[in-house]
Amino acid sequence: MDYPLNDLQSICREFGIGDFISVEGKLGGYVNTNIKIKTDKGLYVIRIYREKFDPERIHYAHETVSILRSSNLPALMPLQNKAGNYFSTRNEYFIEVTPFVDAHHFQWLPTQAYFSGNMLSKMHQTLMHAQKEPPIRESIYHFYNWSVPNDTPKLQPIYNWTPHQIAQIYQMNDMILNYSHHLEDVLSNLPTTILHGDWNPGNQLYQENGEVCCILDFDSIQRGERVFDVAYALYFFLLKEKGKGLVKPFIQGYGGLSEQENGVLPSMIAKLGLFFGSFINKGDLEFAKQQKLVEWVFSPEGVQVLQEHG
Repeated sequence: MDYPLNDLQSICREFGIGDFISVEGKLGGYVNTNIKIKTDKGLYVIRIYREKFDPERIHYAHETVSILRSSNLPALMPLQNKAGNYFSTRNEYFIEVTPFVDAHHFQWLPTQAYFSGNMLSKMHQTLMHAQKEPPIRESIYHFYNWSVPNDTPKLQPIYNWTPHQIAQIYQMNDMILNYSHHLEDVLSNLPTTILHGDWNPGNQLYQENGEVCCILDFDSIQRGERVFDVAYALYFFLLKEKGKGLVKPFIQGYGGLSEQENGVLPSMIAKLGLFFGSFINKGDLEFAKQQKLVEWVFSPEGVQVLQEHG
């Protein structure tokens, strides 16, 4: 998304971050646009939400960040504008501004995986007994459990799946059901908390020693089984062969899982593979790669890697 220069200058004035000098580049993000800018006061990131968001959810996310920061967890808080709001609107898009954090990105190091799991555990513990529930928003947490038989006919015209692709989707879904049909009763008894909802390696920044120094992106927070965030993180590790060696340090950093949570990990990861392969189907999320991942997580090697982390 190219953003007009006049709008960037206007945003700088609104948030009191100095006079705009230049665009320093675009940062990562599957859904939203993150623009790194330079002003006469320093470096900042302007975040442009491509989807329409409920202001109530954005307020809730900011309240959650405040709770985490009060517990000394390094959640990144957006800046307030001159009206005292943490967001603004431009052309029906929500805008947030944060300071640019100069830190290390994820480099597939075991120490980073350990501290990522440790930070996730601290966040879950801090928010587990939150009295206020997040406003409902459909997200990956809701969609990854989609019903293939019921939803495929409705979704096919939108995604233009070919008969071959539909057959592959049903085949992968059958594989998941064969493995996880006995786990339905377990899911209802798993511990819940306020989830981050998008705990992938790109949503934390790291110090030189591997410790997490910044937590990013609270768009997808909701209440759910805490193991979902763990499965989500492991799924993104396992998209690359080298990520298999990060499973153990991540779960050790988290502090371990219950026997029931260990039991559902493979099927949760597989459902994420089915979801991303069906709806994204490009790059690391290409359907063929998800097929291999799902086959692996249900293999003896995959189960062993996911469950031997003591």
